[in-house]
Amino acid sequence: MRWPASTKSAQRVFLAAALFACRRSEGGGADAGATATEGGTATATATTTATATTTATSTATTTATSTATTTATSTATTLGTGDTGDEGGELIELAVPGYRAAFVSVPSGSAVARPVVVATHGVGDRPDWQCNEWRRLVGNRAWVLCPRGIVSERWSTPGDTRWTWHGPPYMKKEIDAGLEALAARFVARVDATGMVYGGFSYGAANGVGIAAKEPTRFPYVVLTEGGGDRWTLDLAKDFVKGGGKRVLFVCGQASCVTEAERTAEMIRRAGVETRVEYGRGEGHGYGGAVAERIRESWSWVTVGDPRWNLGTGPGASRDP
Repeated sequence: MRWPASTKSAQRVFLAAALFACRRSEGGGADAGATATEGGTATATATTTATATTTATSTATTTATSTATTTATSTATTLGTGDTGDEGGELIELAVPGYRAAFVSVPSGSAVARPVVVATHGVGDRPDWQCNEWRRLVGNRAWVLCPRGIVSERWSTPGDTRWTWHGPPYMKKEIDAGLEALAARFVARVDATGMVYGGFSYGAANGVGIAAKEPTRFPYVVLTEGGGDRWTLDLAKDFVKGGGKRVLFVCGQASCVTEAERTAEMIRRAGVETRVEYGRGEGHGYGGAVAERIRESWSWVTVGDPRWNLGTGPGASRDP
């Protein structure tokens, strides 16, 4: 999400301490009740007051509201089921047997099968926010599947349910079920080969093992503000051996950059093509400068795969 320049101070406190704060638990896990973000940056305990409100034009101030995360920025507008936007297709809820409904960005005018981005959120995050950011990038050129996960009791408030994950095995099962449901609902319109895995924070961390162990399905990996500490040399070798193409680390915090660069150097030794991009000033988020770094790196990530060519217009890649 992108916050107005006038609210950057409130953003740092609110995002780090109230929305996307993630703590590495023993064994590499994460939860939202931390004093350190998943990127490793210590954060001050939030002293602002979080008050529930339904005001759609709320901005982040020193009194952080529960709706500031959606309304303080025009780049994180949440579109409801059946709404459409200028930079992508329709955003719908998709029934997934055995799981809560996923959000899906449906590419309009898709006479031929389109490829898929699987986008996973972080702790205290929302799948519809993920889908909105990704559809601004890929527009009508791809499906965006955003699994919901499980309710985060810690970060949910009345009228604003937040989500998290049990862990990688649960996430993989929900992703698989979501892809099956997508293909069943939109017969012959979904190309589920050579997909992009895009994870944010805890979604990035959990996704490393999924993508690295299934590189034929997910040869293109975009890890935003997380996942750097989950790679091993063996996982990287498996990724390359199985047909994995490229891994992009995108950071909004300097601490994330440090970790990502260290990891990138390690996995390059296994033959993984990787690079690190820094959306300076965005913090622990996935809009604004971070989203722009993904946009600029898109053709590098997808290695010239014509299915992923963003061309010109909304979501166009400017990477040579």
